[in-house]
Amino acid sequence: MNKRDQLLKTWRKYPFIKNKTLSIKDFVRMFADLSTGKKSLKTQEFYVAGRIFKSQSSSGDFFYTIESSGETLELIHTDTVQVEGYLPQEVLETGDQILVQGYWSEVYVEGSEVKVQKIKAHKIDLLAPCLEPYHISNYNLQRSKEWQFFLNQIRKVFHTLDFIEVQTPTLIRAPGTEPHLDVFSTQFQMGQNKETLYFPTSPELHLKKMISLGWQRIYEFKNCFRNGEISEHHQPEFMMLEWYRAYDNLDRIIKDIQGMLNFLKLHWPKPIIGFAPLKVVTVADLFREFYDFNLEPQTTREQLAELCKKHNIEISASDTWDEVFFKIFLEKIEPSLGFEAPTIVRNYPPSQSALARISPEGWADRFEFYWKGLEIANAFHELNDPYEQARRFQEDLKKKKENGKEVTPIDEDFLKSLRAGFPPTAGIALGLDRLFMAITDIKDIRRTRAFPL
Repeated sequence: MNKRDQLLKTWRKYPFIKNKTLSIKDFVRMFADLSTGKKSLKTQEFYVAGRIFKSQSSSGDFFYTIESSGETLELIHTDTVQVEGYLPQEVLETGDQILVQGYWSEVYVEGSEVKVQKIKAHKIDLLAPCLEPYHISNYNLQRSKEWQFFLNQIRKVFHTLDFIEVQTPTLIRAPGTEPHLDVFSTQFQMGQNKETLYFPTSPELHLKKMISLGWQRIYEFKNCFRNGEISEHHQPEFMMLEWYRAYDNLDRIIKDIQGMLNFLKLHWPKPIIGFAPLKVVTVADLFREFYDFNLEPQTTREQLAELCKKHNIEISASDTWDEVFFKIFLEKIEPSLGFEAPTIVRNYPPSQSALARISPEGWADRFEFYWKGLEIANAFHELNDPYEQARRFQEDLKKKKENGKEVTPIDEDFLKSLRAGFPPTAGIALGLDRLFMAITDIKDIRRTRAFPL
């Protein structure tokens, strides 16, 4: 039995931290205001904690590199230092968590950056041995820092625009009626009473209730949940950014997106590949470009079927107007979107209005935002007619039943908020994971977070 095994056989301390302990990042901050030059700090003792990830020896001295919070420190000790009566080099291994008591032997500061970090230890305690390697695939601390920076920059944009950040519930009674979405549900039980609650597919309905109650410019970062699909672009749990502008229209939302992208480009620590000014096109523009076809709000299914025949797009007799449309759209148009530049596609057919108003020209007054082949956002000039909204909810539920999906409750409180007088409003739902993918050139959404499914 080697000496490490001997130590671990009897070692079960997992000690508490009793002294003021610095992470390596704490040290960098502590000395960030030092003037340029070498500083001898041997008279000041520190406790520093971290994980060993590299070791070596030279001329009787032993060197470890320890890490915490992405920062590293060189640890030096002589053979007089022991861990539980053993020499450190006999019992410490890569991955062990240790507490070091010692003196800084050298610090070199240039401006506000610590260039060299060394501590000479006179005592080392084992906090937790690495008994089994553990790591997260395709994710690291640097990615987490980028994600936090990304969210912080977006918050700065909305602060500048005088928006209020709000919070809506995660357990709700009515998750929306979108026919194509599958939901997650759970049971709330108190005594003999049981109630089905849902996780939100979007915070949209609650945010609109806030608009009806008097909020004018609001936004939310929201974890949302959609059942039934996992792929390179889909996770059952993801983060949505939604914002709403009362008394405004989609032209202003497009300016918001352009301003956000400009701000991220300006402050991102490295160049963003593929950045360009927004390109704005209509669905009809794309049909003319890719199919030389004049799409109109009144275009019939028969006309779309003839277009499919001309371009060898396979459809079935039972396909609805929307199903035929999407087969055409997905054949050539969508796979090309957002590669030349971040692209806004607006003015959809009226049958795809969802929660959007119909424009005077007969189009659904909404747009989708694409970049690098990713559908990133969906924006509406919000429907504020309570009677039309109630009709659409019923139509959605009919489609859900026909498609064998769970028929979810209608949010009657939302309809009440519309009846109370909901102002003309522009709103957008943007997938933050996908926007992060576009900015960082990540190809798989699972790499945007530490614990994907």
